Amino acid sequence: MSNRLRFLKILSITWIVVLTTLGCASNISRDEVGGTFTLTGIPSMFNGMYALLEGYDELIWQFGAERIIFGAETHTFIASRISNGRVRLPMWVIKDDSVERFSGNNITDISIYIFNSAIIIDDNYWDENEIAVIDFDYVRFSNGNARKSWRQGWPDITM
Repeated sequence: MSNRLRFLKILSITWIVVLTTLGCASNISRDEVGGTFTLTGIPSMFNGMYALLEGYDELIWQFGAERIIFGAETHTFIASRISNGRVRLPMWVIKDDSVERFSGNNITDISIYIFNSAIIIDDNYWDENEIAVIDFDYVRFSNGNARKSWRQGWPDITM
């Protein structure tokens, strides 16, 4: 019984450290005002998987994720879960080596990557571990919000 108790204590301490790290980082506050990208009509084979969004134009670099931890050498993305053929991705923008919620207006091309894992570390992981990617051209964001249907994009399924 003492080994089990020791294991539970270690597990509890580990979770406290992880949750404290994710919850206290200044660049990932959920309280900030920002928009959301919603993708509907996702094929049911992707339910239970996770999605991240990347968009870039000449002025800004946008991401859609539950949370982003933007470190000096490593970036960690907490992906949004796909459920009932849809996913809602809180929108973020990279500014001056920090991450802020995105609430602006722009038109940009975006890619949505689908993974089996909710935690994605670094951009290189994306290309190596994506299950699928779907691209959309000229997506209009208004107050940080946009919406598309799967059938409006160009999917590339690699699984």
